[in-house]
Amino acid sequence: MNKKFIVISTIIAGVCLFLVGCHPKTITWSPDGQWAAFCNDYGLYFTDGQGEISSRMAEKAYRAEWFSDGKRLAIEQFVTLTSWQQVQNTVSEDYRDKFIQCAEGLLAVKNKRDWDEKTNMLEHMNFLDEDELDAVQLYIRDMASGGFPKDVIASWGDSIEFDYHFLRIGTWDGATFTMGEPLWGSPERIWDMRISAKGHVVAFTSAFPGDFDEGTSSSLWAADVETKEVVLLDKNSSLYPDWDAAGTRLFYVRSIGKESSDNPLGTLLSRQICGQDGNLLSDLPEPQSLAGLVAGEFTKVRCLPDGRIVFSSMEVTLPVIGKDIPEQKQLFVLDLQRQSTITRLIPRSEQSKTEGYSLDHFEISPDQKQISIPDDEGRVMVLTIATGEFVVLQAQKVGDIRTVPVWRYPDELCYIDELKGGLLGDKTRKEIMLRKVTPDGEWSDPRAISKDWSKEVRQVVLD
Repeated sequence: MNKKFIVISTIIAGVCLFLVGCHPKTITWSPDGQWAAFCNDYGLYFTDGQGEISSRMAEKAYRAEWFSDGKRLAIEQFVTLTSWQQVQNTVSEDYRDKFIQCAEGLLAVKNKRDWDEKTNMLEHMNFLDEDELDAVQLYIRDMASGGFPKDVIASWGDSIEFDYHFLRIGTWDGATFTMGEPLWGSPERIWDMRISAKGHVVAFTSAFPGDFDEGTSSSLWAADVETKEVVLLDKNSSLYPDWDAAGTRLFYVRSIGKESSDNPLGTLLSRQICGQDGNLLSDLPEPQSLAGLVAGEFTKVRCLPDGRIVFSSMEVTLPVIGKDIPEQKQLFVLDLQRQSTITRLIPRSEQSKTEGYSLDHFEISPDQKQISIPDDEGRVMVLTIATGEFVVLQAQKVGDIRTVPVWRYPDELCYIDELKGGLLGDKTRKEIMLRKVTPDGEWSDPRAISKDWSKEVRQVVLD
């Protein structure tokens, strides 16, 4: 790569990494707004609009996404494995062989320093992730520890845990929850799930949690719910793709470089995944390029019913010097029906208001008229798409964001805020809030629905 281009790329990449973070989506509302699925890492719960919470319906659930029928959900669930026998009985054959191969290659180490050098080499070659190393250690400890250096095993600690993640489909009928068999399994976590319009295919992205500052790219997948077929679509995609309204094409961003951190420039792509019947195509065509942009792992794409595509990026004209690089990202709209024009969604006069906010984690309201935008410290604002006007719903910084704001109805937003309580009214704690737009266009006072939730439910996300 040209040295001057490397300098420009590094500058832009540094700004991108500074402005974004990874925020979970721990609560999602069904299409009719009747139920919300709530995940706190320990399990899956369901609540209604009044805050009546269910018992734990599934163990160790990270995230959930509703199908359009309001009954089925795509669930990311994980298991924690503490022995090689458990690993061997759980992971796919490919992963099992990979872990054994790595372990056999490490059995020749002589001491702790030798171990560190060899494992670091495997990680730098992107052949083994730090999370996968736990499975390798379990194999060595349980199957081949005979002549292995004791100081190396001692450095591992008393317990080794290896997490393996699954994509599963569950069904909620308002009282009971039924979980189906896994469609996909991997040491990588799932970061976003999008369901096709007819509900036959789940598009999702996966990556290791610690990779975004190290340059390992995420992967884009498609899982056919009926045939159980899972297809790897791309290995350099951003984390947040989306379907068109018909549920036949996926829109996502791919980095130009081999790894996402090599090059902050990317391409917005369109790729047909399903036929008109909604089923996964047996022969997938190549993606079509729609636009070039400054991209990153968290670059988000969302499609509107009228065919327009909303995405987050940075407005940069190359060549550029450091002081001319913008400090805020922007939301753009690509209109494929009007000679593929791209326009800014946020007027220049209003863009200064987005300082500190994470535009990569926007959420569009069900009626496609408003967009919620959080920041890293819990503030929340709402943008009206037609006018470009902002309303700040929560100006107070309430600490690290625990979940992105999500829409229950077109006029009701769900987010986390602090609520005063206690006998003296001077203590605060975080609560799940619902806030509506009144008939005269004003926002009502927020209403907490999590005040009576147990400690078990509140842990991780609220406490």
